[in-house]
Amino acid sequence: MSSIRPSGQASRSLSSVTAKPEPSSSILGRIAGVLLAFFPPAALLGPWAGIGPVFVYRVLTVVLAGCALAGWIRPSGARRGSRGAAAMILIAVVWGVVGLVGAAQLGTRRELSSFVGAGLALMGAWAVTRLIADGHLSRPRALRDLAFGWAVAMWIGTPVAGWEICTGRHLSTYISGLWRNHPGLYRQPATWLTNPNLYAVFVAVGLVFVGAVWAGEQCLWVRVVAGATVILGVGLVAATGSRLAQIALALALMVRLWAVTKWRWVLPTLTVVAVAVILMTHAQQAGLAWHRFVGVLVHHNDEGPSSFSARTALMAWGLALVAAHPLIGAGPGGFRAAIIDQPRRWFTHGKSAPHNGVLEIASQYGLVVTVMLAVCWVWGIVSCWRHRQWWSTALLIVIPVLSLANSTYLVQSVTQLTWLLSAVVLVHGDRRSKIGCRADSR
Repeated sequence: MSSIRPSGQASRSLSSVTAKPEPSSSILGRIAGVLLAFFPPAALLGPWAGIGPVFVYRVLTVVLAGCALAGWIRPSGARRGSRGAAAMILIAVVWGVVGLVGAAQLGTRRELSSFVGAGLALMGAWAVTRLIADGHLSRPRALRDLAFGWAVAMWIGTPVAGWEICTGRHLSTYISGLWRNHPGLYRQPATWLTNPNLYAVFVAVGLVFVGAVWAGEQCLWVRVVAGATVILGVGLVAATGSRLAQIALALALMVRLWAVTKWRWVLPTLTVVAVAVILMTHAQQAGLAWHRFVGVLVHHNDEGPSSFSARTALMAWGLALVAAHPLIGAGPGGFRAAIIDQPRRWFTHGKSAPHNGVLEIASQYGLVVTVMLAVCWVWGIVSCWRHRQWWSTALLIVIPVLSLANSTYLVQSVTQLTWLLSAVVLVHGDRRSKIGCRADSR
């Protein structure tokens, strides 16, 4: 179902990600477009592009918010309300109150990095939503600028990733320098980020996003560059060895194929075949994994320092904190503080970060904030599906899966950039822009 232009003519069935932006005379719109193109490279560089806690990404977020505030004061045309911007403000206020109360309760053990990260994520999401609502920036232009920046970031990181894969050497921030004690052992790339899993998340989101450009763009050279970027990204995700990122990409592809009627019968068939093959070939391993999972989660067993056992113990800690502090959580830094206080309740083998984005929010900021975010997430998926925004739907669906990949979720600029992108994606469900919303039904 195609959307309708204000003139009453049906728009062509193209991806909203690739729709040609309407020229804007707004200076704020031009500045915002340039800023958005710089966001992905800045997120990739992280602390390497900055001095101390002042990262370029954080500076860009503050400047973009300043542009949005100026645009709200002097909108381009009639002032329009924005449910998305209002939702961001409401969540930010509730989150701020909850976070400050939790920080006060923790005292000197509080860790405000995740609190600040959440604030930056919501600030960026509010800024782009407000700029689009006030007519200074069109949604297609914002998406194209972000896609361009993401493709540039993936290509500029490729030489560093290749050097890491070939030599087994890395930058000093890679896994806190642990790789130096094991020369040639760690060959998974992370470029300027702290570990391969976080780099895999960055590339995976870019793959889904740039892949949407490749699927719907009319310009030949853009299709060629986007296609080459997708192929490059697939190789980089495979090189990182992140299974969660690979699962997220497979899930995104399944969502996109489900939108094509002739492919719908294939997906259930493949799923049944895959489950059957796994049960026949790995039944014993699956049973052992389930036994270990229950043993750690329920019986507090020490199943060794493996990633699976440690993540299960961290999950148990998160669930326990949610049960103990259901409304406002244990506060920013409460997760680590609880493990330090009772190190032998569950055996995490030196790990104290949640390794689970959903539990990181729920355990430290409570179910009130978590439910508000979940409502926005579900509303976004339903809205994108109704508007036939298949790639946008796929992107939103895989975000919780990708939140499991890294040790921390809110602290990272990659997460903050993903929230900003999600806000732009969801604008079509907030209100119809002047140029209309084009459905990416390909």
